[in-house]
Amino acid sequence: MTNEEHKLDREREQYSFETNHIKTDVEHFEDIAETQEAIYEWSLEQFGDQDPENPLIGAQEELGEVSRIVLKEKQSIRQDEEFAEEDLEVEVADVVIYLLDFCARNDVSLSEGLHEARTKVLDRDFDGGSD
Repeated sequence: MTNEEHKLDREREQYSFETNHIKTDVEHFEDIAETQEAIYEWSLEQFGDQDPENPLIGAQEELGEVSRIVLKEKQSIRQDEEFAEEDLEVEVADVVIYLLDFCARNDVSLSEGLHEARTKVLDRDFDGGSD
């Protein structure tokens, strides 16, 4: 398969992936922007006008909890898989919530950043081909 054929295949797969979802990218990114604003408002009510770096420290702490869950699973220390998956979902969500607050307090639009990053990532080709 030529590079051009490979690129066309990826575009078809991406189109199929996107059209099979109920929401469009724009709606997803609007949801993220709305969630960022809601988290920021909640955070201001709860913690006031704190240092804008504080949520980043919180995200790092939560990421440590994600790492602990993954490590215990990898080492087979955790016996209850369902419980571990549930914990993992919650801890990853906690990381995102802290990052949303961090972004809001630093005037960064996570939804716009995700949109740009997503476009760049989906255009990458790590199978040895070149675009």
